[in-house]
Amino acid sequence: KISILSKSQQRLTQRILYFVAESKMDLPSDDSLSLLTYESTVVEIGILGRVGVGKTTLIRNSCEGPSPWDDTRYVYLSASRPDVTISVVEAEEDFRDVGSMLGSVAHADCFVLCVSAGDPQSVVDVEEIWIPFFLGCFENAFIIVACCKGDLIDEQEILFSEDIASELVGVYRSEEHPARFVEIRDFITCSRLNRTGYEKVMEAAVNLALTTAYDY
Repeated sequence: KISILSKSQQRLTQRILYFVAESKMDLPSDDSLSLLTYESTVVEIGILGRVGVGKTTLIRNSCEGPSPWDDTRYVYLSASRPDVTISVVEAEEDFRDVGSMLGSVAHADCFVLCVSAGDPQSVVDVEEIWIPFFLGCFENAFIIVACCKGDLIDEQEILFSEDIASELVGVYRSEEHPARFVEIRDFITCSRLNRTGYEKVMEAAVNLALTTAYDY
């Protein structure tokens, strides 16, 4: 089982399990792989956000990779769920080519939508751009909003993230397609400078993906 392996072996194991699942190949019946878990839950998390909000920093501070076959695809190693293989995909950023952006995250079980504490427009974009995007492209979408660059929040206005969270967290529905909905489950602040929040964001996304995709 994964739990009896060293940390480096766990990382190798999760990479092998993910890439095998991705290519839809069977695990080889080789004795050298006898310690691998043959049954593994695989979830995919899509990372989205406008240019410069902190997507890449979030990924680099929480994930392994990129994949040698796809530089937009990474693996997250969950501390709470080492039995789960977690693929992380960074979406294209160009809204002029929605098809390309959608294609990279089309199979995600949930999404981390990045905004920046130093870019108020990125927060406005959640309701003006991103919610309509999800409602137009998915039957339903489950989202964790990651407020990156949290160190830029002025200490005098520490309620910034709490105020925004109370306004954004909730369920949004499409008037054109009533059966469709988007749920923002949580709003979490993270900061590279303060070295806080990244694991919390990713663990929340893992739990959300498992809940929505596998009913765990």
